[in-house]
Amino acid sequence: MNSHFNKYWPLLALPVAAAIVAVPHLPGPAHSAANQSAAAVPGTSTTPNTDTAQNAQPQTFGTQTPNTRNDAQSSPFNDPNWNPLANDNGAGIPDVTDPYAQRAPSGAGDSGSRTPGSGSSGQNSAATAALRKVYQASVSSAVRVNVGDSGIGSGFFMSPDGLILTAAHVPLGDSSAKLSVTTGAGQSLPVTLVGYDEVRDLAVLKAEGSNFPALKLADSTPKVGAGVVAIGNSRGSFDGGRAGAVTALNVSLDPTFPVNMVESSMPLAPGDSGGPVLNAAGEVVGVSTAISNQNGSFASYFVPVTRNSALVQSLVSGVKRGVPVLGIGVADARATTGQPGVLVTAVTPGLGAAKAGLKGGTVREFRDAAGDVQQDISGADIIVGVDGQAVTTPAGLIAYLRGKSVGDRVTLKVQRGGTSGGQTLNVPVVLSAKPVSQG
Repeated sequence: MNSHFNKYWPLLALPVAAAIVAVPHLPGPAHSAANQSAAAVPGTSTTPNTDTAQNAQPQTFGTQTPNTRNDAQSSPFNDPNWNPLANDNGAGIPDVTDPYAQRAPSGAGDSGSRTPGSGSSGQNSAATAALRKVYQASVSSAVRVNVGDSGIGSGFFMSPDGLILTAAHVPLGDSSAKLSVTTGAGQSLPVTLVGYDEVRDLAVLKAEGSNFPALKLADSTPKVGAGVVAIGNSRGSFDGGRAGAVTALNVSLDPTFPVNMVESSMPLAPGDSGGPVLNAAGEVVGVSTAISNQNGSFASYFVPVTRNSALVQSLVSGVKRGVPVLGIGVADARATTGQPGVLVTAVTPGLGAAKAGLKGGTVREFRDAAGDVQQDISGADIIVGVDGQAVTTPAGLIAYLRGKSVGDRVTLKVQRGGTSGGQTLNVPVVLSAKPVSQG
């Protein structure tokens, strides 16, 4: 992987030492609306050595334009002492002591919780003071989302009767584990998964009870330059605040993240996924979902939400939208054949591609003359088109599929038996739902 490519991560804290899952290095984000249609499905492995034959976890999107944004150092809403290029934990993630961080929920056995905002310096602007007040007034509405015994994400009460909004990739984790949330008062509440949309990465949970401190959704998305503050559970803190500014709108990363995200300079980290992002008026403008490191420049992203969002209303009503997949592992065909296309490295039994008869290849590993491990794939189908459109890369295929729904039929143009002397087939495939663990 080349160091000049971007790195993107979903903001999911894993059970072991708050580790992160890194996604492949990919081209930078496009901020123009012209790239919004390039959204795709979470989930294709882009390397030949695919252990699972299903479309894997979400990754990133299409051709990009130069990035002209302010970084966190130049933002008047962030700590001027924070250097996003230093102490990045080896993963491009800022290693900071945030002025808003709290160490544990109240009553959760940690008497060392400090007052939000204590210990900060140089944050005297009216904008920063406003965000600090927003954080202090809103933090009681934020929760930690737990999958089993692991607190892996964040969320917030959106209604007094216990509805909680979070990122979909947080609760869709482990089918054998029960979901719960921990409140700022240290209370553990079991929750159920009401609705989710994996493509937009939003989910609604429900805790039984009443009179929960709910946050209000904003009427509109903030403009570039507006101050924002996120509340989340990264870096071992409980419901810490991460202040920053909006740096770009309508951002696309790769086909496996949501389109139309908002980019910001907030120093988010794994564990903050699903937490609320608030404006200076104390209204929720989004849900934290991802971070990136582009040429040493850190950025964070949230999915915008508004009070009249039809999507949020549909999730509250119980809609569960999975990601449509073919059910294959893929690689860029150019790496092995020199020709554009999508190499089918594996096929998942029982899903659409397997039912349609697509063929995965046999992977052989060997060492070259320099002693490096190489891979050779033989007998694999190569997808070169879908529904009459040419397909040249896995990202292009994923982007097209993400615009479809589970149960839709697509027709793949497939080369079988090699790029020369083989057959060219039109193979109809019914898209399956990517297997999810919860719900």
